This record gives sequence, C-alpha cells and structure tokens, in this order.
Amino acid sequence: MRRLRFHGLRWALSALLLCCTVTLSSSAFADEPTRSASADEAEVEFRLGNDAYRASNFERALSHYFASNRLVYNRNVVFNIAKCYENLGRFVEAYRYYRTYLEGVASDAERTQVEVALARIDKRVGVIHIESDPPGATIYIDRLDLGNYGVTPQHVPVSPGEYRIILEKDGWESSELKAMSVTAGGLVQGHANLIRREGTISLSGQPSTLTVSISPDGTPIELELPAQLPAPVGTQTLLLSAPGFESTRLTLDVQERSSVEALVSLRRQTGTLVITASELNSAVLLDGVLVGFTPVVIPNVAVGSHRVSVVQEGFESSNQLVELASDDRFELEATLTPLTEVAAASRVAESVRDAPASVSLISSREIEAFSYIGTADAIQGMRGVYYTNDMTYRFMGIRGYGPFGQFGNRTQVQLDGHTLNESWVEGSYHQFEVLSDIYGLDRIELVRGPNSLLYGSGAFQGVINLVSPEIDDPYRASRAGVTAVSDGVVRAYSHYRHPFEGGGLQLSAGLAGGQGRDFFSPARVGSEAHPTGLASNVGDFDAATVRANAKWRNFKLYSYLHNRDQQSAAGNYDVLFGDPRARERDRRGYVDARYDDPSDDPLTFNTRIYYDYYGYQGSFPYEIEQGGLFRDNFRGHWAGAEGRTVLRPFEGARWTLGADLVRHFVNVSQNLSEEDNSILESSNPFWKTSVHAIARHDFGRRFAIMAGARYDLWLFDSLPDPESGEGSRQIGAASPRLVLLGRPVDDGTLKLMAGTGFRAPSVYELTYNDGGLTQVAAPGLDPETIYSGELEYTHVVGGGFELVGAVFANRIGTRIEQSGSGNEEDPLQFVNIAEALWSTGAEFELRRPFLRGWMASAQYSYQRTREGSLESLWSTNTPLANSPGHIAAIKFVAPIAYPAIQMANRLLYEAPRLDRNGDETRHVLIWDLTFAGQLAALPVRYAAGVRNLLDWRYDHPVGDEILDVSLAQPGRTFIVDISAQF
Repeated sequence: MRRLRFHGLRWALSALLLCCTVTLSSSAFADEPTRSASADEAEVEFRLGNDAYRASNFERALSHYFASNRLVYNRNVVFNIAKCYENLGRFVEAYRYYRTYLEGVASDAERTQVEVALARIDKRVGVIHIESDPPGATIYIDRLDLGNYGVTPQHVPVSPGEYRIILEKDGWESSELKAMSVTAGGLVQGHANLIRREGTISLSGQPSTLTVSISPDGTPIELELPAQLPAPVGTQTLLLSAPGFESTRLTLDVQERSSVEALVSLRRQTGTLVITASELNSAVLLDGVLVGFTPVVIPNVAVGSHRVSVVQEGFESSNQLVELASDDRFELEATLTPLTEVAAASRVAESVRDAPASVSLISSREIEAFSYIGTADAIQGMRGVYYTNDMTYRFMGIRGYGPFGQFGNRTQVQLDGHTLNESWVEGSYHQFEVLSDIYGLDRIELVRGPNSLLYGSGAFQGVINLVSPEIDDPYRASRAGVTAVSDGVVRAYSHYRHPFEGGGLQLSAGLAGGQGRDFFSPARVGSEAHPTGLASNVGDFDAATVRANAKWRNFKLYSYLHNRDQQSAAGNYDVLFGDPRARERDRRGYVDARYDDPSDDPLTFNTRIYYDYYGYQGSFPYEIEQGGLFRDNFRGHWAGAEGRTVLRPFEGARWTLGADLVRHFVNVSQNLSEEDNSILESSNPFWKTSVHAIARHDFGRRFAIMAGARYDLWLFDSLPDPESGEGSRQIGAASPRLVLLGRPVDDGTLKLMAGTGFRAPSVYELTYNDGGLTQVAAPGLDPETIYSGELEYTHVVGGGFELVGAVFANRIGTRIEQSGSGNEEDPLQFVNIAEALWSTGAEFELRRPFLRGWMASAQYSYQRTREGSLESLWSTNTPLANSPGHIAAIKFVAPIAYPAIQMANRLLYEAPRLDRNGDETRHVLIWDLTFAGQLAALPVRYAAGVRNLLDWRYDHPVGDEILDVSLAQPGRTFIVDISAQF
C-alpha cells in the first residue's frame, strides 16, 4: 500500500508540474507573432506529448516531445523530456536534460524547480567531469557509434559502473582516458592534453621580417624569413603582414607530419618622391643609396621614414627626413649652400668665417668653368696676389713683396697639408712645376699672412694648400682627358677613384709637354752672337705626375711623385743663349702616412710619419774659355714624424699641443765642370724640430679668441758656428700669434689678427759656393722675420653675395738677399739686410660663390711697400722693385644653357711694377674667356677658352740672373680640353 501511495503522490506532483509546463509552453508558442507550418506541427506534437504524459505513457510522450523539439526548439520541451526520463527511471538521461535546461536563461523559480529535481536523482547517478586542453573536444563513452555526450568541459552523468572516455577534436589526435569507475552519487574528474595533428609550413621570400597568423583566431607571430611554422592539419589560411607592405592571405593544405612550401612576396606600400635642388645634376641619395640626379622623380618608394640626401660637389649636403604615405606624391626642394671649408688656417676643417686667417678659396667648379691650366693660372687675380714668370719658374708675391731670384721661398705650397717646398732653396712651385693638371683637386686654399705658428719656416707670407677630394667620396666620378694649348703645350691626365666601405683609393697620373718656340731677348739685340736677339726652338719642357692616396677608417696614406724638365729659354745665369743644353730638372716626391681622429671627443690624437725626396739637375753651357758645361746637382732625402694632441676640456675650448722631428739625412749639392772634370761637393745633413701650443675658445656664437706660440730649431751636423768657427750651427726662431674673432651682427664677421713669422735661411743660402770663383758660402745668416697685423670684416649682403674689406701692415726684417759682383774679387754672397721693409695696404672684394651655375667676384687690392724706417713708408715715393701697387680683378661665370654651356670671364688689371733698374713695366689688362660644359647624351666634359683675349703686351721684371731686365709674357693663347667621366 505504501508503494501505491508513493507512486500516486509522485504522479500527482508530476501532473502538477506538467500543467505548469504546459501553460508555460503554450504561452511560449502563443507569443510568436507569426507561425510557420513547422511551428504548427511542433505544437501538435507538443500537445500529443502532453496527452501521453497525462496518461503516464512516458515512452510515447518522449517520442512526441523529441519530434516537437526537432521541429522548433523549445527549452520547456527539454524540461518535459527530463521529466519523462525521470518517471521512466532513466535517471542518467534525466540528469543530462535537467542540466541542459539550466544552460539556458532560467528564472529563479525555474532554477529552483530544476535543482529540486536534480537533488532527487543526484544520489542515483554518477558524474564524470571531463576537461581537455584545448577545450572543445567531443566526448564519447565506450564507443564512437553510440553518439557523443557534448564537448569539453562537461559534466557527464552515467550509471554506476566502469567507463572508457574517448575525446575527438578536429585537427587533434584522438585521446582515450583510462577506465573510470563511477559510483552512484559520485563525481570523477577526467582530463586530457590533446596532441595537435600538425604539419609544417616552410616560408621564404620577402620581406625578411613579417607577422603571420593562422586564421581565424591564431595568435600573430613575428618571423624572420626563411622560417618553419608548425600548423594544424587541414586547409589553413595564413594572414601575412609587415610594416610598409600590403597584407595578404595565403591558403595552404597542410598534411600531417609533412611540410608544405610557400613563397612570400608582399607588395610594398609605395609612394613617389619628386626631388629638385637649387643646383642641377645634384646627386640624390635615398637612405644612403644613389638613386639619380636632380631633378628626379623616384616612383615606388616604400612608405615610412626615409632620409633624403642631396649632394653636389662644392656644396654642403642637404639631409632631410621625409615621411611618405601610401600612394602619396611628396615633393622636396633642396637649397644647397656653397661649401666654404678650409683646412690650412688651423689644420682642422672649418668654415672660412671661423678660420683665424684671411682666406680665399678656389672651388673645383671654378677650376672646371675656367679650365685653369695650373695653380698659378688659378690663383692670379686673387686679393693681394701676383706672379712673376721668368720662363723657367713662376714664383708668387703677396701684398707687395716678391723679391727676384728667391724662387718663392717665402710662400709655402702644400698638397693635402704636406709641404711641397723643396729642401735646397726652399722654393715653392706652381703651374707645371708642381702638378701636370689640377682637375684632380677639390679646391685650392689661399691663406694670406704669416702662418709660421702652424707650419714653421716658409709660411712667411702665405700658404697655398692644394686639396684632393675626400678619398672615400662616393659621388665624384673618375675622369680622363686631354688638353691642348696653342703655344704647343699638350697634356693628358687621368684620375681614378674607388671608394669602399670605411675607406677608398685614389690614383692620378698626368703627362704634359711643350714644344720649343722662338724667344726674343731685347738685351742681346746687336750682340755679336745674337744680333737679332732671337733664339729658336727654346723653352720646351716635359712634366709627369703620379699620385696615390688611400684611406681605411682613420688611417690615410698619401704619395706623390713629380718630374719637370725645362729648357731655359731666357739664358739664365749668362749661359749660351739658345743652347738646348741649358736645362733645369726638378724631381719631387713623398710618402705620408697619417692617423687622423676627426671626432670631437675630449681628447684626440693625430700623428703622421713621412719620407720626402727632392732632386735637382741644372745644366749651364758656357763658352769653352769660360769653363764649358757646368752642372749643378742636388739630392735631398728626409724623414719626419709629427704628433698633435687636441684637448677639449670644456664647451667651446680646443687646445692643441704638437711637436715634430725631421732628419735631413741626405743633403748633398754638387758643382761639376765637364771641361776640367772638377767636382765641388757639399754635404749638409741636419735635424729640425719644433713644438707648438695653440688655444682657442669660442664664447658662444659672437666671440672667439685664439692664441698660440711655436718654437723651431735647426741643428746642422757640419755647419760651423759663424762666431767661433767650430762645432755645428744652431738656428732657432719663435712664432707667436693672436687672433680675435667677433660677430657684431648675424651676417658679419670681424677678424683681428696679429703675429710674427720667420723664414730660416735655406741650405742653398747657407752653403752654396763654387770655391770662390763667383760665390762664397754664408753660414752666418739669421732667419728673416715678419711682424704682421690685419683687420678683416666680412658681411653677407644678400643674394648670396659677401662683401670683404681688409687692412694690413707688415714689417719684414733681416731680409736675406744676394750681394756682390759675381767674380773672384767680389764674389756673390747671401747677406742679411739691416734695413727693414714696411708695407701697408687695403683690400676689398665682393664675391658670390657658385649658385645655380652663377659665380661672380670683384676685388681691388692696394699696397704700399717701402724700405727703410717706418716714416719712409709715407715719405718715400719710390716703390720696391717688382711690387705692383694696385691689383684688380673681376671674375664672372654665367650659365648659358646649364650644364651644357657655361661662360666664364676673368678680367685682370695690374699696375706697373719697377724693374731692377728702376724703370716701370707696362700696365697689365688681361681678359680671359672660357666656354665649358657637359654633353647631355654622354658623360663628356669640354672646355674651350682664350687667355689674354685682347692680346695685351706686357712684361714681368726679373732678377739679374737674366740679362734682360724684364721678359715679355704670352699673348693670346687658345685652350681646348675634353674629358670623359667613368
């Protein structure tokens, strides 16, 4: 009876719950605004299920409920299914459907109702909680064909017993948990780490770095190609992306335990750069790579940040950072500023405005435009400078002082900072005496005034520095060409450059030669030997230059070898006029190894070691009764080392300490007579050393001061002391200098310079003699001295023009000159002149460096030089010999069809000079005209010009080593040059 009562009570409660469910279910169906045929059928099945349930036909009710749920899903039907299973005593299924019902949204009342039901059956079933890594695996119990029990994580109700759990997931290997024993009311935990079924994707191509993700929800991975990427088995879609590239998808079929190869080629996101510059044909570098010459359009440039550099020879490089967007057209105009950098003024590269000296530059563009033949051709017409040409050598005078017969030994000529003055007379060479051509130079630097502080003896009146291009310059092309001059001069030259990472190599070679020509000597007219004063086929020459420069990091190697053989057309030293044996040959060479630290570190070191050679052969034919053919030979070999330390103890300060030591170990001169086979030889090896200290401090942008001093010492091995006549001679000289630089306004620079310089007597002046026949030695000579003061102001006046004004004053003391008549009774001898030379003057220049193919300058130089006391500078009207009081020049370059045609003009005026007899030479007015350019279709440059277009007749006064007091200079001369770049 209790069992019947229990079942009746259970049936009653179930009917009550079913009525509630029916009400809720009907309400759910009724809420639908529109009904489909499926919904109608589902409702019919639902009502039939309810009828079966009321009749306790739970199996039939399940059939109808399942049919209703297949047609239209309804949570309440799920609840009814759970009730049916509970009434049938199938508690595992009931438990599962009650849990399914709770997974949906349920009200508190519904949740409570289900939890009560679960509590009733909880003790009758066991539960297996199954998890997997990763989740989402399909759960099977014992067999796959019995259907699944949901996906992990999941509570799976089961009857008490032992079960085998199988997990399946696409792309993962099947996993089977060990047999699990489950008791009624018990909970068993099961966990499986699934093993992915994988293959490998091998990626290669571009870009080298990209981000890869395997869709749909793969984690992005950054890869460096080539790369191996593990991937699930099956069809996989890869999303490939990289900064600056367009993303793309790649679909691949991945097989288990095999590799599939894929070539990546992402399309860059690009834009276009349009680059123009103030100077045509400027090199354009994109991120350090040469991409063309202005104006240039650069398509397909990757988006992002890029550094654009515009480079032109003779200009400061323009460097700009641009940001380029996809499909953008970015236009950039670079305004280039002329490069006014000088190294000779301080031995460090600095702007002309900052240099503590009066400096002028000749750029390679000016050399090209005027097609200058040599150094002298390029420099004449600059402020304060004039040349004297005795048809064998050219020597330079500066600011009124250029004495005869001294071979320019008061001016120092350098090549890349290495002194080229020879070691016998200490003469400086210009034109073909120093280089066969100057097209291989980057610039010529002229520093006026004494610079003995830096360079010692010889830098007495000024310094000329011939500067090669940077050895590792990647933008300057190699070049080879030929030049022809109408007076019978021909030359060929080649300059090869090979830059590489960290350094470079430069090789230069040149040959030049000139035919003999007729030479007229007025002083010989009416003479017995040459009544017409005419010599034929004289003055021929040949010259050759070889240079090799190399650089690796901070180490540099410079080498130079030059030979020039010149026939003496003017009959120097009273030789037989017109005799082809009258020749002078000079050979000069060096090797210079350096370590230069260009950094601005607080402490830097610069060192150099070098070897130099100079050889001279002079051939002087006389009548047999006068001794016949005489030869003067000289050989000089010397080696030296120099070290400089630069300290920067605080901002704006630069202190330099330096010393050098030089050994002239071979210094041999010979005087040979072929008539009597006599040889007079003199060997005078010596040491030279110096120390110097220079301090510079820049007080912001407005003011700077530089002060320094140097001491030089010569120690001769066998030159007797002039007082005791014993031992060896020592010669010393000190050189202090002070410079104040100010910028009173932004566009103006004021320089106040004061200092001293010296010129030590040369070995030739100290020792040369011919046994007293015509000349005796002068071992007691003292150094020449110069005291100099100068004020220079430069102002930028607009349009790229600068106005320069300068005033100066010099005192030259203990000058070395030759005295005597040149015979045994009164032999020649070099002596120190007690009377001083005083000079003062002013210079003005308006200049505009090369901009857009235009260049202009106009200068006027005035000087007044007198011998005697200071008062004589103004009280004496007789000027010094070979000292023009006025020099003026105009240079103008205009682009006619740039760069195909440029027209260059130079107009030079020079006031008369006094010759050695006190007579004036003629005024000089020279007009030079040159057309130059580059062919559009070929890498070929050309130049065609005329020197002395007006065919102006003028003379240069010369010393008494030449019978004529002045020599006529060349008239109208034509020049043609053609070269190819490679």
